[in-house]
Amino acid sequence: MRIFGLSLSPHDSSAALIENGETLMAIEEERITRIRHCIDYDTHKYNLKSEAKYFDSNFLNPPIDSLTKKVDRFKKYFAQKRGYEINQADTIIGSNLFGTRVSIDNYINIGHHLAHAAHAFYTSPYKEAAVLVIDGSGDAVENQFEVISLYSARGNRLYLLERVTGQINHNTNTIIALGNSIGVIYQNAAALCGFGPFGEGKLMGLSSYGNPKYVNKFMKFCRKKDTHYEVNNIGLYRHIKRIIEDSNSQQNIADVASSVQEVINKLVLFYTQRLKKITGQKNLCYAGGVALNAIANTKILQESGFKRIYIPSAPGDNGVSVGAALYGYFQIANNKRVITPNIPSAYFGYEYDEKEILYAIHKYKKHLNAKKLNNSDIIKITATLLSKDKIVAWFQGASEFGPRALGHRSIFASPRDVSMRDRLNKIKGREFFRPVAPIITDGDLGNYFVCPRREAIADSLPYMLFVAQPINKKISTMIPAVVHIDNTSRLQTISKNQNPMVYNLIKDYTKITKVPVLINTSFNTKGEPIVETPNEALKTFLTSGIDYLVLHNYLIQKP
Repeated sequence: MRIFGLSLSPHDSSAALIENGETLMAIEEERITRIRHCIDYDTHKYNLKSEAKYFDSNFLNPPIDSLTKKVDRFKKYFAQKRGYEINQADTIIGSNLFGTRVSIDNYINIGHHLAHAAHAFYTSPYKEAAVLVIDGSGDAVENQFEVISLYSARGNRLYLLERVTGQINHNTNTIIALGNSIGVIYQNAAALCGFGPFGEGKLMGLSSYGNPKYVNKFMKFCRKKDTHYEVNNIGLYRHIKRIIEDSNSQQNIADVASSVQEVINKLVLFYTQRLKKITGQKNLCYAGGVALNAIANTKILQESGFKRIYIPSAPGDNGVSVGAALYGYFQIANNKRVITPNIPSAYFGYEYDEKEILYAIHKYKKHLNAKKLNNSDIIKITATLLSKDKIVAWFQGASEFGPRALGHRSIFASPRDVSMRDRLNKIKGREFFRPVAPIITDGDLGNYFVCPRREAIADSLPYMLFVAQPINKKISTMIPAVVHIDNTSRLQTISKNQNPMVYNLIKDYTKITKVPVLINTSFNTKGEPIVETPNEALKTFLTSGIDYLVLHNYLIQKP
């Protein structure tokens, strides 16, 4: 049974093809259009450089022609890359806020939070679990918007237990005023601190440089009730704005970021502990954009009471397409789930063949030198280059699904000198305070990082969703480029089964340096989505300060 899934969210939309409960292919729209987060609806109305107020009611409810264009892009992509017409699917299931009618035959629309929950649970290794969804905003529910949803799940079924909604009750008619939303707290703060929309990750990085001295003041806008928090987002927005207007020094902005992070930690922990209490479950599945916050996720691990926690590689709106399709297969079609012990793959993109690789190389042949090598030589030479502090872009196989580079569209570097982080941030046009993440083989994790409950998050460790500290000062000094100012690192593990080439690359690098850790950051530059095609890989390589590019079996350098 084949099901085509659609995420027609206002941002980070995507499409997925599911066959018999397995994801065959999934792609984010931004990888096709090359527009980050893909939010312009084919116009320039929504400007990423504007502040949070750009999220108005039209953003949540896009015009039907914009949705039609999204669908047409996905139709064309799947037809070209897989030779598959989506109308051949047994069912087409999507999630589109407001349920705006989409002109597709055999189309079923399901709730936004329900699709998030389905993605988290049906891709997990659990037979039963508690499921939590926290994001900026979901569907309209009786003139309000869902912002937090609590589910229980067993077998192939999801059951809604509680839902927190928020109302836009301010005359601005913008999402900055959406009450009770944890995602909006973070979104507003990121914009006010100068990072623009979708700057939440930057705010998280900056928070470690600050002192959470405003947390008590900020919590006054978050009133604790028996089952939820009442969050006055417009009041908190104005309060943060006044604090920054009084002093826009870098330290004060860092203090705001730190305080907001503490607020997020408190609220997220409240909902995980409540879900634990009302379900009694030992397993937690978690999705929604807030699930990308690695610091808050680590608090869940430490204090929620759940024994095992699973977060998928694409917990944000990009994952909704997979969730919608899986919901159709398991809950609507009532197919039985088969639990496997393997960590779910995140490599769902199109895999380019030799002909396509050579075509791209030929296009840029005047600007590069390319040498074809076998896998073993590619790995050995790359390990040697990395040991000599060269920066190597790495393009292999099908692209990752989600916002993190997981070893198929990556930039690798050595972590042994702290200046490497600064080099990478300069190449990628990132702020100085942005950390870079370590990638380490699963067998070496315990020798380098404190991860006492490793088994609890083993299925999510490949996705850079938790932080941990090096086991001692000696280790910190060995890999300073991946240790943040607060002495933490955003972990990613890799196993031989998951990605044998990257696993062997780290092993060869270890033989040379005695350090089983590399820097792994996404293969893109400022304002660009992660590269998807060989052509994009070459273009980014040639216009950046990256030293080498490994494009499948080709080692490429500039003349």
